[in-house]
Amino acid sequence: MMKTNRQLKAKYEPKAEYLLSGKLFCAKCGCTMKGISGHSGGNGEVYRYCACSNPQCRKRNIPKDDLEGKVIRSICDHLLQPETMELLAETMVEVQKADMEKPNAERDVLEQELRDVRRRSKNIMDAIETGSSNPQLVARLDDLTQQENTLTYQLSTMEAEKPLLFTKEQYLFLLQQFYAQPTEQDDAYKRRLINTFVTNIEVSDSELLIYFNISEETENKNKNAPQLNFDKSSSTEKRLVRVARIELTAS
Repeated sequence: MMKTNRQLKAKYEPKAEYLLSGKLFCAKCGCTMKGISGHSGGNGEVYRYCACSNPQCRKRNIPKDDLEGKVIRSICDHLLQPETMELLAETMVEVQKADMEKPNAERDVLEQELRDVRRRSKNIMDAIETGSSNPQLVARLDDLTQQENTLTYQLSTMEAEKPLLFTKEQYLFLLQQFYAQPTEQDDAYKRRLINTFVTNIEVSDSELLIYFNISEETENKNKNAPQLNFDKSSSTEKRLVRVARIELTAS
């Protein structure tokens, strides 16, 4: 009877949420890692782990709660600090300004087409003024006028669709919304932290590498700031430029 009760308890154990799903990769083989669970033979207690999805890989399983806890603490310790948030807010303002100043290929094409249309319209009007008017020229001028109106409207629409620009204070306010006391750090809060600040995580048997969602512009700005415990990544991907390295102890 006792054995049956333990089996029922395990069978109806609530399904766990693996907060690192989709962002966790095995450093040995590069495959994604998945959540698995097992039960103690003695008391039926549930144990949850993150394991490599490659059945041929021999990487050891890592306890789920331990791994998630290290990631959350790393985010809080390295990014949710007053000095770092000030730096991030300042850099976000600089990055959005740089983005606004980048060439817009679509707008450049429309502006060139508009210049060409206006040039052709002027040539026709010059011909009409010199007495070379004919029905074909008038019809062509009407067509060019419609093209000019369409292009002008498209350009004005692009100007109206420019993204909102945030101030440093507004960015800082948004970052401060991630502050939470330990008792307030439920799974929903942790998931939001991970989705916002982490691009991916690599796990070996000895260390954990957390790739933060920090742009190259932010890293360059950070060179003049107090140094944090980060290692530089050798990756050329723009968003994989700052890495937190955490040693893992064998369990």
